[in-house]
Amino acid sequence: MSRQFQAALAKFVDDEQYRKLVVNDPQRIGSDFHLTGAELDMLNALGRTDGAGGARTRMAGGCSCSSGGVRSDRRLKTAVTEVAALPSGLRLYRFKYRWSETEYVGVMAQEVSEIAPHAVIEGDDGFLRVDYDALGLTMQPYGAWIAAGGADARVA
Repeated sequence: MSRQFQAALAKFVDDEQYRKLVVNDPQRIGSDFHLTGAELDMLNALGRTDGAGGARTRMAGGCSCSSGGVRSDRRLKTAVTEVAALPSGLRLYRFKYRWSETEYVGVMAQEVSEIAPHAVIEGDDGFLRVDYDALGLTMQPYGAWIAAGGADARVA
């Protein structure tokens, strides 16, 4: 764990006002403390609360954030590979965010907007977000998806 991560975690835990700021601007903690990759992912996961301190993140490695959604805009992702197709017509992809080396499985907001437009919003930053709860899905790290049997749903 880097010193920057330790400092960011302490600020997040000890400063309620700062915690509220990063909930609304998850990249701020990365820029304030010069964090990227897994460390930034961990702090952003901690920051996903309902504003009253209640968790919005499903445990077991998955993210199912309500009110505000998860950044799922195709423009923010690299190394995108389709891994499954769902009966709803949605496709699941393995990908990395441009600022992270962590691999995830989730949807592309642009595709979701065609099938379930009620689950997509545009953030103040111009990027699309997906409310995974509205889809009945969970975005999760690729390893957790495999461990949960996701590989059985793989597209041939």
